[in-house]
Amino acid sequence: MLYFSLIYRKTYHRDNETPKRWISHPVEDASVDRLVEEIRISHLQALLLINRGIRTPEAAHRYLHSTLADMHDPFLMKDMRKTVERILRAIHQQEKILIYGDFDVDGVTSIVVLKKAIEALGGTCGFYVPRRLTDGYGLKKDAIEEFKHQGYSLVISVDCGIRAEEVARFAKEIGLDLIVTDHHLPGDSLPDCYSIINPKLADCPYPDKNLAGVGVVYKVVQALFKETQRQAEENRFLHLVAIGTVADLVSLTDENRIIVKYGLNSLQNPENAGLQTLLEMAGVRGKEISCIDVAFKIAPRINAVGRMGGSNAAVELFDSDDVEHIRSIVRDMNRKNLLRQQEESSILAEIDRLTRVQPELFKDLVIVIAGENWHRGVIGIVASRMVERFHRPTIILSIENGEAHGSGRSTSKFHLLQALQLCDDYLIKYGGHALAAGLTLMSGDVDDFRRAINQYARTQIRPGDLIPELTIDTYLELNQISFKFLDEINQLAPFGEGNPIPIFATKNVKVYSGPWLLKDRHLKIKVGNVLQNFDAVWWKKGTLFDRLIYEKVISIAYSLHLNEYQGVSNLQLNLKDIKFNTRDNP
Repeated sequence: MLYFSLIYRKTYHRDNETPKRWISHPVEDASVDRLVEEIRISHLQALLLINRGIRTPEAAHRYLHSTLADMHDPFLMKDMRKTVERILRAIHQQEKILIYGDFDVDGVTSIVVLKKAIEALGGTCGFYVPRRLTDGYGLKKDAIEEFKHQGYSLVISVDCGIRAEEVARFAKEIGLDLIVTDHHLPGDSLPDCYSIINPKLADCPYPDKNLAGVGVVYKVVQALFKETQRQAEENRFLHLVAIGTVADLVSLTDENRIIVKYGLNSLQNPENAGLQTLLEMAGVRGKEISCIDVAFKIAPRINAVGRMGGSNAAVELFDSDDVEHIRSIVRDMNRKNLLRQQEESSILAEIDRLTRVQPELFKDLVIVIAGENWHRGVIGIVASRMVERFHRPTIILSIENGEAHGSGRSTSKFHLLQALQLCDDYLIKYGGHALAAGLTLMSGDVDDFRRAINQYARTQIRPGDLIPELTIDTYLELNQISFKFLDEINQLAPFGEGNPIPIFATKNVKVYSGPWLLKDRHLKIKVGNVLQNFDAVWWKKGTLFDRLIYEKVISIAYSLHLNEYQGVSNLQLNLKDIKFNTRDNP
């Protein structure tokens, strides 16, 4: 035990991380053999499918060969018929329709998709994006009243509205029809409005409950086009639906997987001038675009507009044909994204200082950190970084004018929204779900709130829950890795939430050469032997360089990727973890 303790400190202290516990999927030989025999796939591919809950030959075939025809009938959604009839009536009678969205990528893409669909059907359509820092999230009475004065008779919410009971009552009082489309969890009661489209309604029979906000909108568009015999046009929106779906981190299973699979394909050559320019400035135009590209290159630029206080520009980007205006919007997106990164770095630096001067804050089961005038547009990202670093739920609060505006992120072991519900005596308002939430409280209540949520956490979180886990699909020998195996892995794509990229592990591999530092931040080694070796890269783990100079036999966990450079293709291992001591029980 003493030896392990010394290794632990030397290996991980510099990264300030707790060693990961490697968890292997249980072996289901009978189920694997059945898939191998009945649908003629390899043992490894069958194992990966079983690990993702795909156990029957029928489900496996559907998973591997899904098409757009496998999507569910949109009219299975509760209130869809009523909703479509009201929208088509508004289009036919030339009523003014207002789409009320959210300022994140899911909300922006929802607005664009519905707006373009209604206009394609001949409707007159405006939109409204609330400003994050002044308006906040969701429907607001003053905005609804202003729409009525402007002559709108129908308001359609997208990616919001399921808990807007007071606003819905007000809209009804002033004679404004409100259709709510949303994917968030409803409260104990529902808004009294014209209709509600949300697969998470308790009495909604729709089979897929995991659609993003833009996915719900897409079902409305499918229904509209089906009702008007224009089904062939619905697929032209898939690229935008895919962007919003990936950005919102919903489960990439069932319809979401189909949407993203075909939406990414259509991103190779989009017709939309704004999207073309965005892809170009993100450095991915003309390339095979992955979920990673969407999540880390495309979505952050769209998100930056809302995070940094903007509103309409992100929608205008996809709605304009003016090349100079489009380029101006994308340049501003890049500028705001850089500003977002700077604000994020500044807050993280201040938090790093707090770990030294107030270390007790970071020993709580739920970390609650407050700072004066931290930018509210980035505190959610900072909370995510803290969860990655400390592997415990984190709430980041910005103190402004006597109020604390917060954003929280959690782990799979702690339901954040339930925790807030049980601490609502200290909260002015809050909302969200199990893994992410927003909240507001008086600044003078921060300490009491911290104590209350941690008191509740002590009843929910066990010591083992604070140890980060890495799920291993299976252990391999290096000689099992091949281009054919990578092709089989890629048939399971797109990867993301609910459909994780396969992670493999190999015990006791030799460090054949290296280590090297890439851009002073990333770690690279070669593993294997003179006959067969692979490049292995661990992004942002350059701090382990010194240790790997001396360690020549390690156990590794990794995903498998194709690295193409100067016309040469090689298999590369993207490292997820290293065990330096075989007694670390990999």
